[in-house]
Amino acid sequence: MTNKVDLNILKEKYGVLVQFVNAEDYINAKEVKTIRNNLNMTQTYFASVLGVKKKTIEKWEQGANPITGTAATLLFIIKSKPEVLSYIVKDSSRDFSILESFNSTQKTTVKYESKFVENNINCSEDGDLCYQSLQAA
Repeated sequence: MTNKVDLNILKEKYGVLVQFVNAEDYINAKEVKTIRNNLNMTQTYFASVLGVKKKTIEKWEQGANPITGTAATLLFIIKSKPEVLSYIVKDSSRDFSILESFNSTQKTTVKYESKFVENNINCSEDGDLCYQSLQAA
């Protein structure tokens, strides 16, 4: 006896509400410099840790270039939980595990944004190939 799968059920859309911090709202030129100074890092060392060029750090700190995307998110995490650096940087002269959150130059409450994410299940007509994909709505 063969069990059959109802493809119409598989094709239905399900979704979840995802909440996240838009780090770009909290990281600016002054924050970058404050984070770096609190870590006692030179621009060159800090650039190496973040995987960017020294010139990028300079431009961020001068406010000449915006801090966006993944860089803003990583800086927000470092600012909030500097001990995460112990997972990124292995430097015997520094102990990041004892660091506490830095005093922010902006005293604000973190706001979360919401986005509905659809979970689409796509199947071929004969039902042999089914796969899931996430698409932002």
